[in-house]
Amino acid sequence: MWHHHDGRGIDPKGTRGFSLPTATVHYAPDRQARVEHLKLELWVRPDTPGVRGTVRLALFPLRPARTLTLDAAELTIERVLGPNGPLPFVIEGSRLVVTFPDLLAPEAKVDLTIDYRGEPRRGLYFIHPSEARPHLPAEVWTQGQDDDSRHWFPCFDGPHEKAPSELIAHVPAGLFALSNGELVEKREEGAEWVWHYRQAEPHSTYLVTLVVGRYVPIEDQAGEVPVVSYVHPEQLAAGRLTFARTGQMVRHFAERIGLPYPWARYSQICVADFIFGGMENTSATTLTDQVLFDARSEADYRAQAESLIAHELAHQWWGDLVTCHDWSHAWLNEGFATYFELIWREHADGADDAAYARLLDKEAYLQEGYRRPLVERCFEEPIELFDRHQYEKGALVLHLIRTTLGDEAFFRSLRLYAERHRHGTVESQDLYRAIEAATGRNLQALFDQWVYAAGHPVLNISGAYDEVNRCFNLTVEQVQKGERIPEAFTFSCEVEIRTEVGVERHPVHLEHKKQTVRIPVEGRPKAVIFDRGGHLPKQVDNRLPPHLLRGVLEASDDPIAVIEAARALVGRGDPASVQAVLDCLRDHNFWGVRAECAKALRRLPIQSVKECLTDAVLEDGDPRVRRAAIRALGAFYDDREEVAEFLIRHAPIERSDYVLADTCRTLAELRASTARAFLEANLERDSHNDCLRAAAAEGLAKLREPELLPKLYERLGPEHHPKLREAATYGIAGLARLLPVGSAPRVEAGEQLERLLDDPWLRVRIRAAEALKSLGEPRAASALEERIPRELDGRARRAMRLAERDLKKHPPLGEELDRLRDELKRLELDHGKLKERLEKVELTRRAPPPAPAKKEKKKKKKKHL
Repeated sequence: MWHHHDGRGIDPKGTRGFSLPTATVHYAPDRQARVEHLKLELWVRPDTPGVRGTVRLALFPLRPARTLTLDAAELTIERVLGPNGPLPFVIEGSRLVVTFPDLLAPEAKVDLTIDYRGEPRRGLYFIHPSEARPHLPAEVWTQGQDDDSRHWFPCFDGPHEKAPSELIAHVPAGLFALSNGELVEKREEGAEWVWHYRQAEPHSTYLVTLVVGRYVPIEDQAGEVPVVSYVHPEQLAAGRLTFARTGQMVRHFAERIGLPYPWARYSQICVADFIFGGMENTSATTLTDQVLFDARSEADYRAQAESLIAHELAHQWWGDLVTCHDWSHAWLNEGFATYFELIWREHADGADDAAYARLLDKEAYLQEGYRRPLVERCFEEPIELFDRHQYEKGALVLHLIRTTLGDEAFFRSLRLYAERHRHGTVESQDLYRAIEAATGRNLQALFDQWVYAAGHPVLNISGAYDEVNRCFNLTVEQVQKGERIPEAFTFSCEVEIRTEVGVERHPVHLEHKKQTVRIPVEGRPKAVIFDRGGHLPKQVDNRLPPHLLRGVLEASDDPIAVIEAARALVGRGDPASVQAVLDCLRDHNFWGVRAECAKALRRLPIQSVKECLTDAVLEDGDPRVRRAAIRALGAFYDDREEVAEFLIRHAPIERSDYVLADTCRTLAELRASTARAFLEANLERDSHNDCLRAAAAEGLAKLREPELLPKLYERLGPEHHPKLREAATYGIAGLARLLPVGSAPRVEAGEQLERLLDDPWLRVRIRAAEALKSLGEPRAASALEERIPRELDGRARRAMRLAERDLKKHPPLGEELDRLRDELKRLELDHGKLKERLEKVELTRRAPPPAPAKKEKKKKKKKHL
């Protein structure tokens, strides 16, 4: 299962807890029986939200018992048959308890047949056109993870329950059906088509799937493995472009893991209104149709789309073939799949792209407002565990293991781990034991720190050259704090020192809260990189002298080191350091470095930075760099009219929808006089996944004009794209905060948000809860409290609980918070102006006579706004 996370933020102390007050400790339940085979027959129609079905289980009890208890949530059980006829049963909450006339003997086969019907509110979803959304396709699709298969068929619903399966789907004539495994038969029965699939190898209940709709195939091959992608006919061109490299992915992952693709075929199918990014159902992945892209959006979107495709494909090994025993160890599913996104990126786009994607994974993890161990048993619902720890931190820990072992030993360990546990379930110690068996290495200390403890090293780094002893003294202080976070991590990394003699690389081992390492060098250092390659999941305050950081920008081939040095140099703010970052933005050959230099320079709203950023907007060939430069221009509030004029003049020649979307955001941030007209115009423009309208709605909310609230209300209706509705929902709080507490318009805004807590679209409900928390009206806590028991999705329920908690705990901030934000922006601008004046003084005072003339000549060549 795949979540897409974005944004940035750091909470080094982990001050907010993960577990809610209602959380309890969870373990896998006792197993009652070993299921030999699961056969499911269903009758479904996209236009009728209901299911009729029969499930047949061949099972062997594991201990003497008179009853068996299955999971069956909100289903009407019509009949239960045993080997000798009907059996009595009762429904106890979401459980079906079946009673047998005689004591069941361990390992004595029992055949159980259950006829049932239901109108599922979870697990099985019905999509069809409506008056508000006439463009919607007719579809039926399932989503079992984490524990939702029980909502559409009676079963033993847990990841540790595995069995081969069959699924027979009766659907309206003309509709295609996809399920796990191979298609055994397709036949016509009057007004129905019947599709029969068989999954011969065991897999977990949550991975059983069914998708129904009008689809066309896009066929590919990976050796002898058929690779088929399914889209609706009108999506065929985009599907061919989006899935062009899936066959290559299958081949590459099989080669890297050292284990062939484990199922008979690989299918992936796009559906509308999917509640996740993707789901790795065994041999038959379900994907959101928002993964599709066209030629116009390819440069912006291919990497993101292929990350999703690679993630779900990797799960066919990590999650489907080898499955976490219970959800507390689910990082073994999701962390592996997230890391294999990077494995694909490394192969397809190069080592620099993969390293940069890993840096973004680290920053996504750092954004999480709490710190928890990867293995966590205290939660309210399993879905709460599907966070940035499970995905991004899990991937970072695997990369740390890879760099600790080396490539050959790492992939050899993964192969043994997969071979040992294929078609089985695992806990984290099983990975540790496979590594030990394959390599002889004892990584228990690493697992204790990175898997079973919380947090990561937060480091202050300083150092100086000792000319007398010809060594560089590197001091590293660990300052991390928080519950369950080690006071001092033990780790090793590589320090690279560049001197006039050459490049030296030294391994260093750190284990104390504060430690100084003496590193012998052949000459005076010109550049120093701590943790070359950025392999360690960490936060760093780099206090090395500026000239050593500038040396990194000038000569290093390590993109992560260059990015981190550029960020540190912008913080120093001296003219030489700023110029080094400007040169890097202009000249570096890797787009990720240029984009991060642009983002870092946002902190210095001075003339030379503005010129360099506008050059990047005009000249950089990568839209991702242009986007970063445009967002950085949002810091030039004092020059807002000039910057806005430039951006609006550039917009007609811009080819990327996503660059134009960030133009909307920047104009809104600047609050230029022309911003409103530009945003309102883009509210009417079509774009990829409606990114322009969504950005325009975000922008309107930032203009601080409460009279714009009706324009956001108009975008809340179901006829609009989900992305636009989500943006409008959250934007309402931003504008309503500006209104007087208790005023009729502010009350109306709160009531609009409260109504959205019942919206059919999951992410609108989540955004509504977040918006109510942002609006800060204590009265909304009662609406949230009333709504929580009726919420079916754990993600939305958690968002509502957090909003309720904060509203009861904190008074409304409203306009005072916005005033403080504006004052902070003003101080930042004044700081930037002071830096610019100091820069001019420094250039005049220090530079020898020829240098200023040369620099002035270079400046004259620059483009001005």
